[in-house]
Order: sequence, then C-alpha cells, then structure tokens
Amino acid sequence: MVERVRWNGLVDTHPVCRRTDEELFQATLAAAACSPKVLGADGNAKSNVELVVESIREGMLAQATAAIAAAHERLTTQPPCLEVEAPMVQLTKEQERALWQVCLWRVAQIWYEPLSQEALSMYQRVHQNLQKMTRIYPSATESLVVALCHAMCAREHVSAGGDCAPFAPTIAQPYLNNNSALLNDPVAAYCLLESANDASVYRHLSERLQRNSRLNMHLVLLAGDDVLAHVPSHVYGNEVAARAVQLVRRMHYSNNPRRTSWLRPLAKRPRLVYGRGSLKLVDVDGWRARG
Repeated sequence: MVERVRWNGLVDTHPVCRRTDEELFQATLAAAACSPKVLGADGNAKSNVELVVESIREGMLAQATAAIAAAHERLTTQPPCLEVEAPMVQLTKEQERALWQVCLWRVAQIWYEPLSQEALSMYQRVHQNLQKMTRIYPSATESLVVALCHAMCAREHVSAGGDCAPFAPTIAQPYLNNNSALLNDPVAAYCLLESANDASVYRHLSERLQRNSRLNMHLVLLAGDDVLAHVPSHVYGNEVAARAVQLVRRMHYSNNPRRTSWLRPLAKRPRLVYGRGSLKLVDVDGWRARG
C-alpha cells in the first residue's frame, strides 16, 4: 500500500498539546545529551539513568494528560456531542511503577535508537516486567496515561520499521490487550487513535464503540479513510448516517490538504458502502488485532 501522510492530531491543532509536546521534545534533547554515545564509555551516563527517566516521565505524563483533556473537550463540545466522563489521570502506586518501566524503554530508544539491540533488549525486559506486574496487579496498566505513554514508545518503534503495537490480542500478553476496559471508553479510543501511526488500534476497540455512530463520526473526522475502511458499513447504512459520514469525510480532507482519500463507494443503494474496490479473501488486519 502506498504510504500515506499522517493525519493532523491534537498536537497539531490544540495549543496545550503543542506546548506539552515542545516540553517533551526539550526533555528528549536533554536525555540524548546524557547518552553513552555523547558522554563516552568513561562518562557517568549510567548514574544519570534515574534523573533522565524522571525527566522523560514528567514530559510524557504532561503530554498524555493534555491529550486526554483536549480529547474530552473535543468529544463533548463539538458536534455530534458525546456525553462521556473524562478518564482518571491520577495513577495508583502500581500504575506509577508500570509507567516507570515504559519510560525506561523510551530512554533506551533515545539513547541507542528505537531498533538498536540495546533498545530491543530493554523492550523485552519491560515486557517481562509488565507481564509479572499485571499478573499480580491486573490494573497496573489500566490507565489511559500509561497506555498513551506506552503508545508513544510503540510509535517510535514502528516509525523506525518495527512492528510493536499499542494493544495486542488477549492471547499474546496479559496487559494492554483486547480485554482492557480502555478499549470500551470513547475518550481513550480517540486518544489512542490520535496518537498512533495508523488506524490499526481501531480493530481492537470494543464492538460497542465500533457500532457507535457518533464516535465514528469523530474518528472519521480525525483520520479519514484510514478509519472509514474499518467502520462497519451498517453503522452508516441509513440515509441520515450516510450523509453525516460523507460530511465528516470531506471535512477531514479539507482539514488535511496534504492527504488524499483512497476509498471509493462500492454501493449507494440500498445503503452506502465504502471499500478499496478489490476483493479481500483474508482480513489480515482483523486477524492480527483479534488473534
């Protein structure tokens, strides 16, 4: 598939998110300055790990918190308005420990490049530690803040050519999987999609959210055909819903002039159906998402 320009997200459109993104960028630069590559083998990089991780943690936490507040404001004030509560951002002790693990992974990415042996080894350690934690404390990663920070690391990994995903099938891992309550929360769904490289996280959303026409309008407005390709056609099967989806789709490409639509109508009567225009015998994306 031809590589498509990524949609504008909250960092591109919301002042608070832009500010926290700049703060995280500065923290990332400071972390890179403390890397072994800069200080050398005889430097004190190892002794600076805790300081660097704390700095990155503060930046990632601020960005995640700002994204949650902005997404909640958008979903509850811009039509079609949803009546949803903002997710909790206060972390439990176990969730703080999980976030620290995620930040260790991010520091390794900054110091050694996302797909370096050092960063991949750290990812494996973090993965194992989160597995152990969630078996004892199942709610350790059940925080949108933790999930968004994990997604930041996954995004860097994927951008470098890796295949890590922000969520996984339940059979694959005991944390951040398809059993997560986050995948049944509209604000979490919006934030996770907004912060991702692509729309693959949509395939992990609960059936209730995938059937929610109002939420789908917000998601299509955000990501265009990348989301519309996954929205069940019966969601916009009636005339009113079809017009609404066509409207937000046009608005998306108007708001993202560097992007190009790539779906086409396969049918208009008795209901509107969008598709790629070719037969897919195996739904690979769905198989990967659901395991």
